[in-house]
Amino acid sequence: DHLTLFHLFGWTCYICRQEINPKKRFPDLQAATVEHIIPISLGGTHTWDNVAPAHAQCNFQKANSLQVHN
Repeated sequence: DHLTLFHLFGWTCYICRQEINPKKRFPDLQAATVEHIIPISLGGTHTWDNVAPAHAQCNFQKANSLQVHN
C-alpha cells in the first residue's frame, strides 16, 4: 500500500530528496504522491520496482520525463 512505500523511503521525496510531511494532503503541493520512475505513458508499470514517493509539485514538474530533477 502507499503508506508502506512512504515508510520504505523514510518519507523522503525521490526527486528533490527533501522530507515529505505526512500530514500534508493534496491539493497542497508538498503533499505525498506516488512517482512512477519510468512513467506509465512511456511503458512503466505500477509495481514496487517502479514507484517511489514524491512531493506533488516535484512529481508534476517531472511529468512524463525519465530524468529526475534535483
